[in-house]
Amino acid sequence: MAQLLQLLTQLREGGHVIIPDDDHTSALRTDGVIEELRQLDKTERLNSSEKLPEVNYEIASSALLLIYRACQFIVYRDIPEQSIRSAFRASPSPDGTAVRIWSVDIAFRYIPGLIKMAKGLNPDDPLVEELKTLATTWPFSSVGVKLDKDPEISAILGNPGLCRMYIDRIVERNDSNRARQEGIIEHFIADSGMYPELLDKLDLTVSDQKHD
Repeated sequence: MAQLLQLLTQLREGGHVIIPDDDHTSALRTDGVIEELRQLDKTERLNSSEKLPEVNYEIASSALLLIYRACQFIVYRDIPEQSIRSAFRASPSPDGTAVRIWSVDIAFRYIPGLIKMAKGLNPDDPLVEELKTLATTWPFSSVGVKLDKDPEISAILGNPGLCRMYIDRIVERNDSNRARQEGIIEHFIADSGMYPELLDKLDLTVSDQKHD
C-alpha cells in the first residue's frame, strides 16, 4: 500500500501509526490518496449541519505528506535538525481562504496529538517548535493546543461550516482559551440561555465577552 494512503487509513481508524524505515528525503507513493481524501470529505459533509468549503486536493496531499514526515521524525530520532526544518519549510502556507483551511485540516487535525507525543520524547526538540508554529498558523486544526498568541481566525468566522466545527472542537476539547477569542465567545454567550452548562464547562462568564 502507498505510504500516504496507509498513514491516512491508520489515522482515520485511530490505531497505531506504522512508519517504515525509508529515506526521509525520498518521494512517497501516493496511489489512491486522492480518492481516499474524497471519501473522507464526503463523510464530513454528511455529518455537518452547515456547508463546508471545497477541497483543494493538491494542498490536502501536501499537508498529509508533512504529517507523514512529522510521524517519521517522532519515530526515527536520528534524523538531523536541518532535515526537520527543511520539511516544515515546505508546508502549505495560509492564504486567508476557507478552502485552504479545510483542505489542510484533513491531515493537520492530528497536530495536537503529534505535539503531545513529540513533547513527551523531548520538549526542547526542534520538532516541537515546528509543530507549535504550525498549530499557530492553522488554528482551525489545532484546537486544544495552548498558543503563545491569539491566532488569526477571520476566515474561520467568515465560513458558517468552519465556524460551527471550530466551536464544536472547542467544546469537545475544553479549550477555554480559544472560547474566549473575539468572535467566538459571542457564540457561547448567545447560547448560554439554552445551554448554560457550556459556560461552566469552559469556565466562562458573561463578563468575559469583550466590549468596544
